[in-house]
Amino acid sequence: MAMVVGSVEVDEEGGYTGTGLTKRFVDARLATTSMAALLAREDITAAQKEAIVSGMAADCAAMATAIVAEIVANAEVTVTVSASDAGLQRIPATISENEACKAPAAPVELSTKGTVA
Repeated sequence: MAMVVGSVEVDEEGGYTGTGLTKRFVDARLATTSMAALLAREDITAAQKEAIVSGMAADCAAMATAIVAEIVANAEVTVTVSASDAGLQRIPATISENEACKAPAAPVELSTKGTVA
């Protein structure tokens, strides 16, 4: 699964739509009690709501961009296939059609630098 920075579009009344990690951050920030209370105040105008949500969306986009860049640059993944896992192909494999191949005789570590795109 690809990790997506995404984006958020804010309308003139402070409503928003979006995608990816940026939208998840905005959703989480707006769900806090203090932010929900601020945006629910009767003395706040639509333009003020739009400004608050737009500013928050910009901050969230910057955080999402930094986090995805860090993960893409530095993520490392290690997968260990145990002797009881009959899915990693090895020779000699069974000669019967549709029969599972033999598992490795000992655990095999598959380690690589992860790529997220």
